[in-house]
Amino acid sequence: MVADSSSCNFNSLWRYDYLFPNIPCFSLCLYAFLMNKKEEKIRFFLKIFFLFLTSIFVCFFTYRFCYFIAEKYFFDKFFYQKSVIHGYFPSNDSTQFSDFGDRSKDLISLDNSKLKGDPKKYKIVIIGDSHVWGQGIRNKQRFAKLLKDKLNKIRPTEVFSLGKLGYNTLDYSQIMIKSSSFFSADLYIVLPVTNDAIINNENQNSPILLNCQKQFPDQTPLYFLQNHQLSGNSSQNYISDQINLSWQNPINTCVVNESLNFFPTSKTIFLIDKNYNRDNHQFEMYQQLIYQNNKYQISTEVGKFMNRYKKYFKDNTYSNFEVSPSDPHPNVLANQMYTDILFDEIINNPQWNFIHVK
Repeated sequence: MVADSSSCNFNSLWRYDYLFPNIPCFSLCLYAFLMNKKEEKIRFFLKIFFLFLTSIFVCFFTYRFCYFIAEKYFFDKFFYQKSVIHGYFPSNDSTQFSDFGDRSKDLISLDNSKLKGDPKKYKIVIIGDSHVWGQGIRNKQRFAKLLKDKLNKIRPTEVFSLGKLGYNTLDYSQIMIKSSSFFSADLYIVLPVTNDAIINNENQNSPILLNCQKQFPDQTPLYFLQNHQLSGNSSQNYISDQINLSWQNPINTCVVNESLNFFPTSKTIFLIDKNYNRDNHQFEMYQQLIYQNNKYQISTEVGKFMNRYKKYFKDNTYSNFEVSPSDPHPNVLANQMYTDILFDEIINNPQWNFIHVK
């Protein structure tokens, strides 16, 4: 066995992409090769070198195993609000938007007026907030990436992910307008969330907001108080109160309604996650506005997909689709569900012109 091992091709082993994941094989081959020299010094060197490589492999394997356990079972302790890999902006840190790599590249291109679409490819623009950004999950696990990979197996497709933490309906319309100045998308996908009615301070000079203020001169719009610091249940209660107040405010609801008008009816899908927005009267109001604007909706509660995923619903709760107890954003499983639902809709509904029907 040792003699046979010495015949390994060492030239192929020295390739970096081959060497690192095959350290044990490399060590064995080198060990067998040098043992045939029958020199004590070489044997001694070999033993040390073999031990060294084995130690590296064991350390690397241990690190990866511990990382997997920490990510899967102790996410809140080690990663929540700390990990750029999982889409978080660590507090008191100098993290830049560009540090997020592929997750933020489309938004950066849009800001720099460098967003380009290939005229030979089907172009999809996905717009939303932290749900599209993929807070709490890795970039490769986001439904934007998964959907792109699946659709490209059928037809060359570009998927532009233009979702960012804290965006609202007003931001959605501005992103849509700005991106359309660079190319004409074949399809827009929007993920509405209940807190979309809250207005950010950066939106104060938006023409849509100014127009709604003229319609209700005796009202004051509700802004998101970004510096409001609370913790635990107090924070959740505060956010819930802000959401309720925003849907009671005529200016805020006017902004939502006017923003929806900018999305072309013939090529826009609103993906409604009823599980995330369950038992929520405010979201029902949101859906009604979408319906009144004749916007196309699909839901996570449709047919075979819920039959496929219903085993994950325990006691009629959505907990199995949340990142963690501290972060209720859609997790990997939820993003897989979004991908399946959107993929089925796009390839089977001729309205989206993805597969040309003769």
